[in-house]
Amino acid sequence: MKDPTLFALFTGGGFGVVVSYIFLYLQGSLKELMTYYTKLEWRFWVISMLFTVASVIGLIVWFSFYEKLEEDWDTIFIASLAVFLAFAMIWSITIAYIYKNKANPAIQQPVLLIVGLATVGLLLATVESTSNWLVIVAAAIVVWHHLIVDGFWWPTLHQRGYNNRFVNYKGQTKKGRSV
Repeated sequence: MKDPTLFALFTGGGFGVVVSYIFLYLQGSLKELMTYYTKLEWRFWVISMLFTVASVIGLIVWFSFYEKLEEDWDTIFIASLAVFLAFAMIWSITIAYIYKNKANPAIQQPVLLIVGLATVGLLLATVESTSNWLVIVAAAIVVWHHLIVDGFWWPTLHQRGYNNRFVNYKGQTKKGRSV
């Protein structure tokens, strides 16, 4: 094994992310989120997500078992991975809060941007540590999905769904507060 720390971090943190998503499913918020989007939007997101999951797993397997990250870049990769996984779990808490309190989904965007920016660290460390183009493409897919799709597009769609459900034509929520 080239990097047992990286593998252990991903295994533990990845487990935490999966558990937090299962919590969202059991809470019912994922089912509600699905109603905010068109079928085409969901298909696009699911396809992007599947490529991203495969890419993340590929990155971790590559740098855990096949090629060691360059010195100094290994610290950036591990720190970025830790931030990425921690804030993915925090995003789940944010969604649970939004769902329970019918809160404005704009509060999730800073969390999603931190997740996306953490993936940039993964990409930079990957580019500096390998010449394998497939691994570099995998890291770029991770950045594309988490920074662009999840960081900007997802909150826009979520906000649209929220506005359609909870905001009247005067720009006020059903509780009478301005949005």
